[in-house]
Amino acid sequence: MMREVVWGIIGCGDVTEVKSGPAFDRVRGSRLAAVMRRDAAKAADYARRHGVPRWYDRVDALLADPEVNAVYVATPTNTHLPLTLEALASGRPVLVEKPMALDGGEAERMLAAAERAGMPLFVAYYKRALPRFERLRALVHAGRLGEVRGITVHHVRPGHFAPRQAWKLDPAVNGGGLFVDVHVHTLDWFDHCFGPPSEAQGMVRRLGDGPGEDLVAYTLGWPDGRVASGLYCFGVGPEDERVTLWGSRGCAETSFFFGREIVVRDLDGGVERIECPDPPQLHEPMIARIVDELRGGRPAPNRARDTARTTHLIDRLYADFRAGDRAARRA
Repeated sequence: MMREVVWGIIGCGDVTEVKSGPAFDRVRGSRLAAVMRRDAAKAADYARRHGVPRWYDRVDALLADPEVNAVYVATPTNTHLPLTLEALASGRPVLVEKPMALDGGEAERMLAAAERAGMPLFVAYYKRALPRFERLRALVHAGRLGEVRGITVHHVRPGHFAPRQAWKLDPAVNGGGLFVDVHVHTLDWFDHCFGPPSEAQGMVRRLGDGPGEDLVAYTLGWPDGRVASGLYCFGVGPEDERVTLWGSRGCAETSFFFGREIVVRDLDGGVERIECPDPPQLHEPMIARIVDELRGGRPAPNRARDTARTTHLIDRLYADFRAGDRAARRA
């Protein structure tokens, strides 16, 4: 049990500017003491702008900092495995960005390393703690919608859209394209709310010239008969994204990525609009739960043992697509 959780960040890039970095100092019993980036000038600039006491340009230097007792790995996905193993071996709890790993095999190696080190490992699926999604989950579990029997998901976006980080489109770096980068949140929340699906099928297509997928259609099934269907399409628009839970007493709709209200519609035509604004630092509620656990409180909802299931689910949805890519490379 820790009296105070003192964080060091490996990889202080875009995700740490607002979503996560400032939150470490906003949570009671937590503070950010050091950051590391290979570009020394960028590491120093980040530390100056955010009031971080120390910066480093080498991982081993940050891990040698005697004050740092917890590590946040916020680097591209293809580096999560080696950096997480190194941080765990140093005897520190680790929070690693999502996607957890390039594939389920890497995720299992990370879980095994955490067990050997006797250290907690968490994955940054912040929607498991975000108030809006906890409110939606509470509606489900309280029976407000009745029996949730179907879930529909769609996310379309125009072809001119491009992320600031080009590596998010590269499966060699990210394990997939934008679907893997973004919709792991959606898939992981389904696991958090309903448990792991027992059935999964995916159709993945590369329509353009880029390395990543442009279209993903999937179906999921649960042992109790519930099903989900999803469509992600890159290159159409205008952009729209929503998730609807269809229950025997009504339905609830929200957006996972645009901060919309939750709209509940009853069978008799009644409509309830639930405002639950997301905090500026989206990771803050998740970090608060992790810090609470590390200081002897209740368990955090994003332990890697649970969230690794999402990486395995992506493997199932992408199995045929990845096999086709491997065959093409051999030809």
